[in-house]
Amino acid sequence: MHSTLSLLHSRLTKSLPFGRSGGASIAAILLPILLLFVFSLPTAAKGNGKHLKLRLMSYNVRHLEGMDGIVSAERIAGVIASAHPDAVALQELDSVNGRTLYADQLRQLAWLTGMHPVWATAISFAGGGYGVGMLTREKPVSVRRIPLPGSEPRMLLIVETEKYVYACTHLDLTEQARLASVEIISREAAKSGKPFFIAGDLNAEPDSKVIGAFESNFQILNDTTAKTFPAPKPTECIDYIMVRKGIGIAKVRRSTVVDDPLSSDHRPLTVDLTMRWK
Repeated sequence: MHSTLSLLHSRLTKSLPFGRSGGASIAAILLPILLLFVFSLPTAAKGNGKHLKLRLMSYNVRHLEGMDGIVSAERIAGVIASAHPDAVALQELDSVNGRTLYADQLRQLAWLTGMHPVWATAISFAGGGYGVGMLTREKPVSVRRIPLPGSEPRMLLIVETEKYVYACTHLDLTEQARLASVEIISREAAKSGKPFFIAGDLNAEPDSKVIGAFESNFQILNDTTAKTFPAPKPTECIDYIMVRKGIGIAKVRRSTVVDDPLSSDHRPLTVDLTMRWK
């Protein structure tokens, strides 16, 4: 334990490798975040044969800009750290573009949380990129990036780990594009012989045609009566975590919308689950 704390202290006293927007030592801010990992007991993905125990998270982070107008990787990383997820599906990330001073936002979050980052560009924006990302505790064994339709190009990021597959997307604002995306996602999910989870901002409420189309092939895992948007006073559930039907039985142990009205315009959600399959 002493050696771990020494390593944390050494790392925090060095400048962060965040490009133009970083560089200053912020040990006083980051130490509570990283100590949380040392002294807490996260639910690391456990698979014994064909049994799985997971905590999954989905978070639309709005290029790390809070409702106070402040862009803060440290604040979003703190939210993620407090939840102790095995994997996080992230939407609305900037990647080395002018809007957020050319910071590599996913790399920032990966460094702060100690997780593995996977990136997918949806569009070119302000001299860089904009899209979705994934953070995983396990090192991924494969990654696929599938374009989705929309008035603005969309992306499906599929990250495979040893025991499961976790996919992230942010669907279009038009219903036609969202319904077409459901078909593509369902086809891609059917290619996997492992439990396949999909998460993200789907821009659709529980009683919509889009979610009805998803339910033909997917089981919704989060509590859809718990609202996620807008963050200050949520009135809509448009963020989801689902699992493809047919592989096994997923049992939800807990579904939570994090009570955070400030860090982004969406509230993050987590699902604790166990799953068995043949």
